[in-house]
Amino acid sequence: MRRRGLLVTPGLLVLTGCTTAGTAEPKTSASRYVNAADVRFARQMITANSHSRRITRCADGRPVPSGLRSLAAAIGATERDENKTMTVWLRTWRAAAPDPTTHDPTTPDSATPGRDADVARLTAARDDDFADLFRRTLAAAQQHQLALATAETRHGINVGARDLARRIIRSRTAELDQLR
Repeated sequence: MRRRGLLVTPGLLVLTGCTTAGTAEPKTSASRYVNAADVRFARQMITANSHSRRITRCADGRPVPSGLRSLAAAIGATERDENKTMTVWLRTWRAAAPDPTTHDPTTPDSATPGRDADVARLTAARDDDFADLFRRTLAAAQQHQLALATAETRHGINVGARDLARRIIRSRTAELDQLR
């Protein structure tokens, strides 16, 4: 029993940051240690997530297998939460958040799978063709987000942004497996 207490104590010290109450600045994932790659990641992910959510909304009222519809709903909810987090970070970092309804100029049109043309194709698709086109378009969007997150893990320095990028890599990889 004594050994367990010794194992817990270092864990508590790590969780509390080894500080005394009220004397230290709280540690947040939007720490002051941030570089251009972190800002670029947050801005591009907000834009990419917003485009992906536009894609998922195209399935409303369309014939889509229930498993794919459930996955799209989960993707939309996850990306909405990610965007809220990254918007707060950008504000903390004193960087402008992109307008999620417009294209982020730091991402070339050709690299943005959820661009207006993709949404227009989905909207115009015949019901017979929709599910397959939807699956492929959503997979391309998730692949793009995976690439953005991978770049953040290589070039970013912010602990919170790098942690989110690693979680995005895991979630998008799992989503891509389901979309195949």
